[in-house]
Amino acid sequence: MLNQKNNIDLGDFEEKNLLKTFNWIKNKKFQKKFLFEKNISWNNHINWYENYTKDITQKIYTINVDGVYIGNVGLKNIDSLKNEAESWIYIGDKIFKGKGYAKSTYELFKIKSIKLGIIKLTANIGSFNKDSISFHEKLGFKKTSSSIDILFDKKIKILVYEINLI
Repeated sequence: MLNQKNNIDLGDFEEKNLLKTFNWIKNKKFQKKFLFEKNISWNNHINWYENYTKDITQKIYTINVDGVYIGNVGLKNIDSLKNEAESWIYIGDKIFKGKGYAKSTYELFKIKSIKLGIIKLTANIGSFNKDSISFHEKLGFKKTSSSIDILFDKKIKILVYEINLI
């Protein structure tokens, strides 16, 4: 699927995307923003991918601009009975951040989600991640709840945002 305005294409996440993704997610600032508390090693990343390829509760797409792989967007915790899933997105390549690609990507991603039968998306966001909160609110997500979790040996407030796709 191609968006002519920004030349954005969403592709299926494949083994060839592992190295670039690993280089993005091993960054400690990235891990905190996305609430990753796990130790991320290359072996763990390979094991994660092997499990992902068998996991029907996840779907990941690569974000490509003019053929350049710049990030990922995906669904996790897909519940086909409730027709809902948790969504997430990141632009890993810094030179593409702040240029509107995430917003354009999400428009394509919503269409793909609907085709998979998903009618409601949620996003779990750390209360400190102001950029992600603002982004989701601009997309039409509404805050529905919050909870406190222990991550990085600290109490972190997790905000839950939701959007109905149809």
